[in-house]
Amino acid sequence: MKIRVILFLIFSFFSCKEVQKENEELIINKEFVTDNDNKISKGSDVVINNDRPVNNLNQLEGETLSGWLKLGLSEKKILNELGDGFIMGKQEYSQVDGEYYQSWDYEEKGISLVMRVDAQESAKIVAEIKLTYPCNMTTSHGIRIGSSEEEVYNQYKGNISKEDSNKEIVVIGNIYEGVFFMLKESKVTGIIIGSMAE
Repeated sequence: MKIRVILFLIFSFFSCKEVQKENEELIINKEFVTDNDNKISKGSDVVINNDRPVNNLNQLEGETLSGWLKLGLSEKKILNELGDGFIMGKQEYSQVDGEYYQSWDYEEKGISLVMRVDAQESAKIVAEIKLTYPCNMTTSHGIRIGSSEEEVYNQYKGNISKEDSNKEIVVIGNIYEGVFFMLKESKVTGIIIGSMAE
């Protein structure tokens, strides 16, 4: 296993581009090492420079909200950060992937999570994130509820699915795995990280 990780890090190191700017960043294994005062990611935290648009779909894999909320987080991390004031749905079996899922709705915070349930380990991890008003969390590129459609296009240009996007939704990546910005009157009214495909 260690050999695989080392090989992956070496491959990632040589396949990444170095950008010569004041806010130079080097992407290694979904983590960002910066040469300025930005926070360096540790463990599950990934920091992306808010001043630069996404230009690589690999960066979307580490999309975080307000520096900590992202796919794959454990139930324990969610409870530590958001508390237990949520409405828990019942576990439902998905015929698509054979997994069990459960909704956790923090209605007062405007945060809704879909947790994947690992039956063997009784563990739950974040499989989907949905933000609505009054949530004020921001994406890794500074987009939040209330941001303009223009801001979304400026920050995520190069990764927008033109086929799947329209005046009501901007799809970053694809409908199977990506970031989705719901729009009304050219303003972001919802943010989903996960999948829109059934």
